[in-house]
Amino acid sequence: MCYNDYILTSLGSNVISFSNLFKWRNTGRKSYTTISDIPKTIKAISFSSFFINMSTLMVFSFFGVYLHHTLGVNLTKIGFLDGTVEACAFIMKLFSGYLSDVLCNRKILLLLGTILLFLAKPLEAIGRSFVPLFCAKVIERFGNGLQSTPRDALVGDWAPENSRARCFGLRQALAAMGCLVGTIIAALLFRILNDYQAVFWCACIPAFIAVLIITFAVKNKYVPQKTLVHKRLCHINIKTLTQFPKRYWVFLVIAATYNCAKVSESLVILHTTGTYNLSTFMAPLVLSVCYISNSLSAMVSGAISDKTSKPNKIFMFGLASFIFADLMFIFDDGNPFLGLGGLLCLGIYNGISQSIFAAKISEISPPNLKGTGLGIYNLVCALSLLCGGTIIGRVADTNGFTSAFVLSAILASTAFLVLFFVNIRK
Repeated sequence: MCYNDYILTSLGSNVISFSNLFKWRNTGRKSYTTISDIPKTIKAISFSSFFINMSTLMVFSFFGVYLHHTLGVNLTKIGFLDGTVEACAFIMKLFSGYLSDVLCNRKILLLLGTILLFLAKPLEAIGRSFVPLFCAKVIERFGNGLQSTPRDALVGDWAPENSRARCFGLRQALAAMGCLVGTIIAALLFRILNDYQAVFWCACIPAFIAVLIITFAVKNKYVPQKTLVHKRLCHINIKTLTQFPKRYWVFLVIAATYNCAKVSESLVILHTTGTYNLSTFMAPLVLSVCYISNSLSAMVSGAISDKTSKPNKIFMFGLASFIFADLMFIFDDGNPFLGLGGLLCLGIYNGISQSIFAAKISEISPPNLKGTGLGIYNLVCALSLLCGGTIIGRVADTNGFTSAFVLSAILASTAFLVLFFVNIRK
C-alpha cells in the first residue's frame, strides 16, 4: 500500500469509527465501508485540491496582513477585494460548468484553470501595490472558477450514488488539509526568511504539482446523454432552467442568505492578530485552526449525510456553528478560549456547508446539467459574497470588527430560520 492510500484508508477508518457511534435510520442504501472503494479519479482530484489549496493558502495567509500593515490598504478595500475576486471566481464557475456540459470534457477545463492558478503565483510575488496585487488575485480566482465547477461535476460523475456525499467530503477534507499544511509552511517560511515575496515564490511549487496530478491521473467520465443533448444546448434559456426541480431553487435562496453573512478570512485574521497582539508569522496559524476542524467536519458530515435521511439537520448544525463563531468573536475581548472556539466553529461550518451543499446540488441537478446546476449555484454565491463582503468590510472599517460580526450573526440566523421552516429533502 502506498503512502497516499495509507492516509486515505486511515482517514476513512476514523470517519467510520465516529459514525458507528450513532444509530442510523435504515434508508435501504448500501454504503461503502472504506475510502479505498472510492474511484481513483476522485482520489486524484482530491489530492490535486490538496496541493492547489496548499499553494493558495501560502499566499492568502499573509495577503490581508500584507495589504493592511505593509501597504496601508484600509478594511473597506480589503473587504471589497475579497468580495470582488470571489465573485469573479463564482461567475466563472457558472460558465465553466456550462462549458463542461457542452464540451463533454471536464478535465480540459480543470487543467486550464489549474494552470492559471499556477501562473498567478509569480504575479502575486512581484506585486508591490494594491492594483497589481488586485489583478493577480483576479487571475488566480478566475483560474479557480474555471477549474472548480468541472472538478465538482467530475466528482459527481464518478461518485457512486450511495456514497456521493462521502466522495465530496473526501475532496473537501483533503482540500482543507492542503489549507492547513499551506498555512503551517507559510508560517515557517516567513519565520525563516522574513520576506513576503519569498514565501509567495515558494507557493509556485505545490501549484505545479497539482498541474502534474491532473494531467496524468484524472480521467473524464461521460454521461450517457452526450452529443445529441449537448449540441442542442447552445445557450442557457428558460427551458433549460425549468428542468431543475423546486428544491434546487430553495437551496439557492438559502445559499444566498448565508453567503451574505460570511466574514472574509482576511478580516478574521486581522481581527484575531489585532485582538491578541500576535506577530506577523502567526497569521497563517490563525487560519490553520479553522482548517483542522474544517477537514474533520467535511469528511464526517459527508459520511453522515450518506446514511441519514435528513441531511438538512446536518447543515443546520453547520449554520449553528457559524452563528456561535460570530458570537464568540463578538464577546472574546481578549479571551483566548473564546477566540479559539470561534475559529474552530468557523472551520466546522465551512467543512459542513461546502461538502453537503455541493453534494446536494449535484444530486438534484439533471444528469446532463450537473455542471450548469453547480455553475448557477456558484453565480448566486458570487453575487451574495460580493454584496456581503463589501458591506461587512465597510462596517468593520467604520464601526469596528464587533459590529461586523453582529451583522454576520443576524444574517446567518436568518438563513438558519429559512432552513428550519423549509424541507429541503425529498
